[in-house]
Amino acid sequence: MNKEYLTRLIFEYNPQFQAGPGDHSAIKVPDTKRDLYAELSTKLRDKGLVGIIGLRRTGKTVLMRQLMAGMGKDAAYFSFDEEETQTKESMVFVLDYILNNIRPHHIFLDEVHYVPDWEGVVKRYYDQKGLSIIVSGSESFRVGKAKTALTGRLDLFHLSVLTFKEFMVLRGIPSEIGPVDIKDRAALKALYDSLLPKKELLEKEFIEYLYKGAFPELAVEEDPERIQRYIRDMVVKKVVHHDIPAIFNIQRKALLFDLFVYLCETSSEMFDNVKLGGMLGADQDTIKEYIFYLMNANLLTVSENYSGSPAKRMRRSKKAHVVHPSVALAFLGKGRELLVDKLLGNLVESLCAGKYFWRQNDRYEVDIIDLAGGKPFPIEVKFRRNISNDDLGGLLKFMQAFGAPEGLVVTKDLFDEKKINGHDIHFVPAWLYLLATQRGWS
Repeated sequence: MNKEYLTRLIFEYNPQFQAGPGDHSAIKVPDTKRDLYAELSTKLRDKGLVGIIGLRRTGKTVLMRQLMAGMGKDAAYFSFDEEETQTKESMVFVLDYILNNIRPHHIFLDEVHYVPDWEGVVKRYYDQKGLSIIVSGSESFRVGKAKTALTGRLDLFHLSVLTFKEFMVLRGIPSEIGPVDIKDRAALKALYDSLLPKKELLEKEFIEYLYKGAFPELAVEEDPERIQRYIRDMVVKKVVHHDIPAIFNIQRKALLFDLFVYLCETSSEMFDNVKLGGMLGADQDTIKEYIFYLMNANLLTVSENYSGSPAKRMRRSKKAHVVHPSVALAFLGKGRELLVDKLLGNLVESLCAGKYFWRQNDRYEVDIIDLAGGKPFPIEVKFRRNISNDDLGGLLKFMQAFGAPEGLVVTKDLFDEKKINGHDIHFVPAWLYLLATQRGWS
């Protein structure tokens, strides 16, 4: 442990320590804030222990800096992103130095998942010093697992990739839209009517969002090569080649890479661990493990086939969804010109997907089953202009089987409602659905 180097880093990370009284300008932060900022700023009014998790480059560090702004010397920051800092001894030294020499009330610790037993260190300082400590990590498993060790202390928050609303704000299209219950037809209609003057703009921005909308730094970037290089090299490759192997004992790094390539190519399609293993030359347990790693690195989410029986859900095939369409497109080297309707269907489903889908007898399928409120509400993604009753066979079958009186279809540009076989079917454009739900992967 190089104490001199750690001390220098402390002051480099905290220019406010050398600022004059009342001078908070030493910490420079962007004006635009993620939606999570408001919730966290309220949370930090009381002393507590807060964790922020999320994919690389989604803005965790910026969010921490924004929360610090205005606190002056009452807040201190340190990042454990450098290999030289990633030891328990280094963390103890940093905390002791800051507490003995600066004495702030709020300490922000970035990328803590790289430090072995960080939760034990944080627990001790939090319990003994009565501090407000905010930690962040790109690895959900390590930070989420710490919640067990910090029972009753740690409040965990997920910073998702950008929502469509946040993307538009970063592009200079301000919006005061709040979440709207997608089952509230009147509220959806009111939101749609209020946005009709901007419909063409919203449709255009939605396609831009699919192509580059995951990360704040790319919101106004127009160079396609830079967009793809940024996502591929600054996010995916660092997670797959560095973050996951640094946390888990990866024996076959090439397999992890090949698996993610396949899942990018088949995002929102069903997968089977046995078949995947046969295709990639690995046993099903290894495939299951590696998918777990990708999920906990925030690159992937998995949906289960809905059933009233948890045991049946575990046995059935699942769907894998890449965190955002722009990640899959960049990693596969696919340009904006390939955003045709056939490809867009799966990409839009990946944005809307939830914890459950439904499939029966390889014939009937519903893309999303929303259980909010306790009753299953089916949602089908049909990103096309012309939608016939035949296209809604799975939706109608589910509604009949589970007694759901209403269903929703996410469309390309159709806002309408129909009664089919006694069931109410609501149609909403994808851009409206995302603005209403304000979805970002969690």
